[in-house]
Amino acid sequence: MELRLKKDRVNCMINKSSSIPLYVQVKSILKKEIIGGLYEPGDKLPTEKELTSRFDISRMTLRQATNALVDEGYLKRLKGVGTIVQERKLEQSLTTLKSFTEDIIERGMIPSSKVLSFQKQKGTLQSIEKMGIQMKDDMWVTKRIRFADEHPIALETNIVSADLLPDLNETVMNESLHDFIKKNGYTMSRATTSIEASMPSELEKEYLDIQDISPVLTVERVTYLEDGKPIEWSISVNRSDRYRFSAELLAQPRTSATMAMIQREKE
Repeated sequence: MELRLKKDRVNCMINKSSSIPLYVQVKSILKKEIIGGLYEPGDKLPTEKELTSRFDISRMTLRQATNALVDEGYLKRLKGVGTIVQERKLEQSLTTLKSFTEDIIERGMIPSSKVLSFQKQKGTLQSIEKMGIQMKDDMWVTKRIRFADEHPIALETNIVSADLLPDLNETVMNESLHDFIKKNGYTMSRATTSIEASMPSELEKEYLDIQDISPVLTVERVTYLEDGKPIEWSISVNRSDRYRFSAELLAQPRTSATMAMIQREKE
């Protein structure tokens, strides 16, 4: 039997005289304990009775704190089970062009894939629009499940030009497509990405092991080479309870027209 050493509770009391709301203080303490490893993913929180007694607060205040932690992705409520610690979400930046394999390895996890289908097909109207692959041309179409530490993260469809990568095969798609692209002498320079939330289909629930009612995040991306040619079109259905996306937004310099409009509004 494996023994797991638990870390100590945060030695911190709430201050009822503080201007900081009680639920915020309780949330902060519980959050520190989760991040610090006192509670592992899948662990149940102590009961409401235990926590209200520990902090000397009402159930309403405690529920405000735990609701906030649910919203932030630290806790999850399961019907018939209670409130458990959520597996921390993988955060992917939308400002850096990085493969799934690179991203997972950098987090100290083991990436893997399971190819569901690998076929050579003729182009479609969509492939003409997205990739410039004509209906008479061949393209590789792959469907696969992506895993991190053996946990299903995404259901992915990859479309690649057979003209640019004639030797692509199922073995490659079980490993890293982006590594294969680089080995063939191509340099990926940019990508366009769109994200849409939706409810998963029954098949997506099965492949991604989605047990509760939660949406998925569908990420559509077209990756381009240095010469502007599209090399890959991917549609990735991601578990929203395991993934989050972030982007850094930079303000554009104000134009003379914008400055003039601001000045007029001040007058």
